[in-house]
Amino acid sequence: MSSVKSRPYVVDASVAFGWFAEVAHSDRSVALLEAEAPLLLLAPDLVLVDLLNAGWKALRQGAITEAQFLAIGELALLPLEQLVIHLKQSHADVLCQPCGKR
Repeated sequence: MSSVKSRPYVVDASVAFGWFAEVAHSDRSVALLEAEAPLLLLAPDLVLVDLLNAGWKALRQGAITEAQFLAIGELALLPLEQLVIHLKQSHADVLCQPCGKR
């Protein structure tokens, strides 16, 4: 059972990045996707651009793999609502992979 309460949540790039890589508090990011009741997720207009920037920075630092960055890049083309739906449907394939050196 998820500990996420049914209320609106603001998703910024750090929350979205936690859907793709195991980082500090990524468990909380994933909990938003795994909530039993549908949640209203709100995001700033540039959240997906900021997500790509965070991914690029993490890739340059060796914190994520190129495959992880490419997955972020492909999915960041989707509107946030569709991105969330996709991640919920393909949870095991994409979500929160451990970070590691390339």
